[in-house]
Amino acid sequence: MTFATAIFLTFTLFFEISLYAKDYKFSHRIVMDMSGDGDEHWNGMLTNVKKNIRGALGNDNTHIEVVVHGKAIALLPGKNKDMADILAYLSRAGVALAACENTMKKQGVTKDQLLPFAMLVDAGVAEVVRKQEAGWSYVRLDH
Repeated sequence: MTFATAIFLTFTLFFEISLYAKDYKFSHRIVMDMSGDGDEHWNGMLTNVKKNIRGALGNDNTHIEVVVHGKAIALLPGKNKDMADILAYLSRAGVALAACENTMKKQGVTKDQLLPFAMLVDAGVAEVVRKQEAGWSYVRLDH
């Protein structure tokens, strides 16, 4: 192995470790699959996040990403002010809200219409699969 190859491999290893290190500071990593329509589904998700997961497992060691696709995408534009305020609070508390771009295209929703803290993922189902393959726990909501 040449010196240049060794340097390249060392750099690549440290780069890969740094990409994943932020997730491993959490004891619990949970991906929530959210596709149901209506406030009752969102209220169920909020209860699960606030009481069942964070209440039981703790805030400081729990990383949650809610993958929003299908009919559930309707609440991310923030037309429901009360729900938008609650989602903003969860976002500030570290809960990631990931909007499916495939669903957005299908339903004619643009990034500009979403709540400002929503992140985009190429495909909701693929995001759930990636998280599970990376060792995240899976919670299926409102199906």
